[in-house]
Parts: sequence; C-alpha cells; structure tokens
Amino acid sequence: MRGADDDPVPPSFTQYLNNWPPMSNELLPLDQRKFRGMDNNSLLRMYDLANEFFNKSGQRDRDRASKAIQRIAKELKRRNVRP
Repeated sequence: MRGADDDPVPPSFTQYLNNWPPMSNELLPLDQRKFRGMDNNSLLRMYDLANEFFNKSGQRDRDRASKAIQRIAKELKRRNVRP
C-alpha cells in the first residue's frame, strides 16, 4: 500500500509528430494543401461551417468565405463526395 510520502507516478507524454501541420486559429483556411490531408467528414463539416459563416458575415468576410466554399467544394468533387 502506498503512503502519503511516496512519489506520485510521473505522467506519460505522447510523442510529438513532426509531420502534422502547426495549429492555426484561422477559421476558414484557404490553402488547398490543407484540404488534401483531411478526411471527408472533416471537409463536410468545414463546408457547413463556411456556409454558416458566409450567411452570418459582412461583405468582406463573405468574399473570403465564398472562396473557402469554392475550394472545399472543389476538393469534395475531386473525391466524388457531394456536399
């Protein structure tokens, strides 16, 4: 039985993976290369998010959202997935 004076078990850490892209706080990534590494469900969620963002934003943000929607749709079409 462990007592109060015993050292706690050290935490285990997950190894850092160098091939993952760095985190970003950008809501609508426009880089096509980022879409290539995503699975279909993530792309569909991003497509819905971009549409929602488009409907709730001003003109400047709508232009940006429109570009993101077009690029996501292009990648989905390439994969034969319907939004």
